[in-house]
Amino acid sequence: RPCWTTMASLRHRVHRFLDAKDDYGIYFVIPSILLIILNVVCFILDSVEGFDPAIYQIFDSLETFSVFFFTVEYILRWWSSADDPEHLMIHAKNNQPDAFMTRLRWTFSFYSLVDLASILPYYFELYSLYITRAACKGDGVYIDLPASQFLRIFRLFRVMRLEGRYLEAFTVFDDIYRDNKVLIFKSGFVGSAVWVILSGANWMAERNNPAMDGRFSSIASSSYFTLCNLFGEFPLVNDRTALGKIIAVFTSAIACAVFGIFTGIFGNGFEEHAAKKKKKESNDETEVVSEPVLCGDVQSELFRFLYGYTDVGRMYEKAMILVIVCNVLGFVLDSMQYMNQYKTLMVFFERIEDISVIVFTCDYLMRFYAVGVRPDYKGFFGRVRYFGTFYSIVDLLAILPFYLSTFDLWPFEVNISFIRSLRLLRMLKLESYVKVFTIFDDILLNNRDVLAVSGFAATVLWIFFSSIMYLLERNNPKLVGPDGKHYYASIPDAMWPTLLNLCGEVPLCDYSPLGKVISGVMGVLAVGTFAIPIGILGNGFEEWATERYSKKEEEESHSQEAHSPQENFVFYVRQFVEGRTILGGIFEQILFYLIFATVFQQSMDTLPDFKKQHENLLDYIELISVCVFTVEYVLRLFSAPLDPLFSNKEYPRIRFVISFYAIIDFLTIAPYYWTLIYPGGLVDKYDEALRMLRLLRLLKMDKYIPSITLIDDVFRENSLPLAVTGFAATVFWLIFSTLMWMTEKNNLLDPTENGVTMAQRYKDVPSAMSYTLIHLSGDYPLIDYSLAGKFLCFLMCLFAVGIVSIPSGIIANGFTDVALKERKRRGMKSQENEEAKVQEPPYLNDNSIASKIQIMLSPDDDTGVWFDNLMLYFIGFDVVMVVLESDPAIRAQIGDSFFSSLEGVCGMIFTVLYVLRVIAAPYDRRAGYSRTGYLTSFFGTADLLAFLPFYLECYWTARGVPYDFALPRFLRLLRVLQWEHYTEAFTLIDDVFRASKDTLVATSFLALIIWVGSAYGFYLLDRGNPAVGGAFDNIPSSLYYTAIFLSGEWGQVDFSPLGQVLACCLVVAGIGLYSIPVGALFDAFAEVLDEKDKEKED
Repeated sequence: RPCWTTMASLRHRVHRFLDAKDDYGIYFVIPSILLIILNVVCFILDSVEGFDPAIYQIFDSLETFSVFFFTVEYILRWWSSADDPEHLMIHAKNNQPDAFMTRLRWTFSFYSLVDLASILPYYFELYSLYITRAACKGDGVYIDLPASQFLRIFRLFRVMRLEGRYLEAFTVFDDIYRDNKVLIFKSGFVGSAVWVILSGANWMAERNNPAMDGRFSSIASSSYFTLCNLFGEFPLVNDRTALGKIIAVFTSAIACAVFGIFTGIFGNGFEEHAAKKKKKESNDETEVVSEPVLCGDVQSELFRFLYGYTDVGRMYEKAMILVIVCNVLGFVLDSMQYMNQYKTLMVFFERIEDISVIVFTCDYLMRFYAVGVRPDYKGFFGRVRYFGTFYSIVDLLAILPFYLSTFDLWPFEVNISFIRSLRLLRMLKLESYVKVFTIFDDILLNNRDVLAVSGFAATVLWIFFSSIMYLLERNNPKLVGPDGKHYYASIPDAMWPTLLNLCGEVPLCDYSPLGKVISGVMGVLAVGTFAIPIGILGNGFEEWATERYSKKEEEESHSQEAHSPQENFVFYVRQFVEGRTILGGIFEQILFYLIFATVFQQSMDTLPDFKKQHENLLDYIELISVCVFTVEYVLRLFSAPLDPLFSNKEYPRIRFVISFYAIIDFLTIAPYYWTLIYPGGLVDKYDEALRMLRLLRLLKMDKYIPSITLIDDVFRENSLPLAVTGFAATVFWLIFSTLMWMTEKNNLLDPTENGVTMAQRYKDVPSAMSYTLIHLSGDYPLIDYSLAGKFLCFLMCLFAVGIVSIPSGIIANGFTDVALKERKRRGMKSQENEEAKVQEPPYLNDNSIASKIQIMLSPDDDTGVWFDNLMLYFIGFDVVMVVLESDPAIRAQIGDSFFSSLEGVCGMIFTVLYVLRVIAAPYDRRAGYSRTGYLTSFFGTADLLAFLPFYLECYWTARGVPYDFALPRFLRLLRVLQWEHYTEAFTLIDDVFRASKDTLVATSFLALIIWVGSAYGFYLLDRGNPAVGGAFDNIPSSLYYTAIFLSGEWGQVDFSPLGQVLACCLVVAGIGLYSIPVGALFDAFAEVLDEKDKEKED
């Protein structure tokens, strides 16, 4: 553009300089960024007490200088904003810039407001202190006002000065929100409705529970803990009533869906953003890797040997892997004190260590020599370049600690445990053979922009919320740790629990009311921040697997018989057991429900009081189930020659007996007959353990709803990617277990007050592994670590995202694909996009009273829109009144008569509305133009539940029937479902669930099998364990805790050794079970988004 005056030319240069659009702007940008970071660090440290006064003076001086610097910058930006191209395009007239209007618009822009927010608090603070001193009529009076401390938080807005100018983090979030705001609103409505209803249920169950200490005294106070439950957190898991435990199990199942819905929306949004970024960066240079020049000389042959080009070289690689595994195993055993009694074994591992050092040293020297066949590492300087590569450093670290210790060359005093732990670095030598971290590095590099954006946003939120929680909770006496130190004593202290909150954890729950609101907001934000890596890393790893390792689809060939089977008695028996006849179908359903009956029988059998009162009932269930399962086993054995799996093989009945399902069938009935034949024998001695074999009947459900078979196919088809991620996860698991052992083995705190200290939990590496794996899965039931331990947990929070998100994406996509293949194989018609098309009746526009009522109730004209808005606010008002009525203090102050009168009005309005909808149903498309359709629909049920509690309460009161005050109040909360008439949110979610129905059903039965099986396992292994407080003394209680574990919340962690092994297995299973529905909902939301886009285009 032309420069109109010399001053305009200077202004233009200043504008380009401040925005780093010229050659010298970088010299302003870098100091600005460093000054912003320094300001944030000083602000955090300024909240810590105990520093020297001179340090605080330095903080104040830096603050004064920063305000002066940013004030000058703001003035210059305001002055030069007349040359801002964006505003100049808007306000230029006749090719002449309007400087005044441009500056005025810039003053109210986002960047200007952020700049003002970063400097104005300083001036407000100075003014408030001046007024205070004047009021006190004293010179030098300094009063640290609470308002002044609050204003200091606004200094953190200096971090936001980076937004837009140098990074685009929150801008990306804003774009995703704008693109999906309709889905977010409707999903938010569903989540809010579920939240309100479950809050009422928890209030009803726990309001009189003395262990809760008034935490559930009203629906409002219950809502915070319910929100935590919906995020998969159960901070009061040990104190619930029986009804509260049932509600918690139900909530844990819903939590996965709630989390999956929002993860699907934001994950898809970020996945699309990453795809756009990749298109824009399509011209990036690709790294050229030089190929080795093999000439047949000694150096070339050595290279071929070391890098697996020959058969002998591949054998050498396997031998190296075996040596590395032995080294790791020896280190783990060496950390266990009681292993010292096995001196021969420990001496063996010491010899392995000596041999390993010799082998690794020779390997390093040979690689250093042989790598010269590659042009980029040839010659002296090429070797120097190789010396700095990742593989060379790993090889050197594998042997260097040994020689430094042997010849006492350490430059500082080191602990023997530290030296031994360095052996774990030898695991990284496996990278030369499996290339795992190379793959991760490629994925991170390809998505570095998006991950940097999300990382910046997460850092800003972390610091901001830590400061807010510090101000709100620093004087809360309920938030003092077992060491006597307050969790929010300073901002650095507050950053640890806030980090866990932003990761979706709620280790502390007794916040102030405003602190609970902030904690809930962090839980909501945690969904978005967790969705980003799931969408990015999972998608990136899937792309790698697709590009480099194409999946081989299994061709399922079902052998067909040369001739049709003869219709004899065996044929009819086979048809019966396969459920292909009417009686066979009934028999199959009986088997299906008997499986659940036996699970119930086994669970109740562990409750002494229930067993004593209903012993005959339990015995009858057992007798009937054994007889029916025996009949099924005999019939299947008899008809085995016609089973497609054995029909073309010799001795089909013998093959059936040794098959998987036949063994399960036999193990479920054999112990019962054995006790009848040999009473008081070995079976009776281990009767309880053998009774657990009856749970294997759950595996029989796989015949009817394939789940285990499908997950097996998923692992087979994705074995390579899962093996790669599994290896990486194992490496990190062992490394972090070792580091946690080193930092916490002397920590004598007992945060759970069950007699188990942190030192006992981390007494050796194997003991530390179960706790570390729980942390790596994203859960933190223990938070009272040392400073070094907290830093390691911070790193584990970051690694947990990748460890969970990458296998989640692989398993979820694989399970969805395999489930669809199984559905096609069975010849079942997909129900996706199949909507019943109801023809409009001819009388639709007959101008009758019913049609006029329907017009009023539908938002098709102005009257309908007005009525809809009125009802929306009325329903919201009524729900708020129900919440307020649940608070005893508010009810006592306002009076029961007010709430009773209000409920009478609401009951009559909802009754009239229900009658009107019934009358207008023949003209309502959603009711299928039928009154019966309306009465049996979701809308009809919701409308009925809206007024039914009012009449029930009137009836109970009139008849003098005693009833719980909370029950009708809870039922009134169901009125929130009436909002569906006006938002159609549940309809949208229903479409998403229908699109992923097959996957969700199969996953549900797989989760059921793992849930019940693990619960029985904990019952057998940890029954009577004092460290878990009787959590597994009976199977119903064990089922409750196991359901909580599967949701990702570990309310108990101090298991027996075998219980720790089971817990580790359950962590891995939980990741898989979590990933499948989240991935299915993720894909389903992508389909819904595509359909919505097509509808907009049409």
